[in-house]
Amino acid sequence: MIAVSALADWLHVEVTHPGTGKPAGVANRLSIAGLHRILTEMVSNSTSFTPLGTVLVATSVLRA
Repeated sequence: MIAVSALADWLHVEVTHPGTGKPAGVANRLSIAGLHRILTEMVSNSTSFTPLGTVLVATSVLRA
């Protein structure tokens, strides 16, 4: 997805937001700002994902 976001940004892909009708561009995750956002929000994204606890417990039970 990081490479796809970079390609879409390079091709200047835009979509129209269905609720507002305004054009929305692509956030390039391969740029410095994009990589910075990925790294700084990694922990909060992982800990706020509710099903992650269930997956970890199920994985540890299956390995035992």
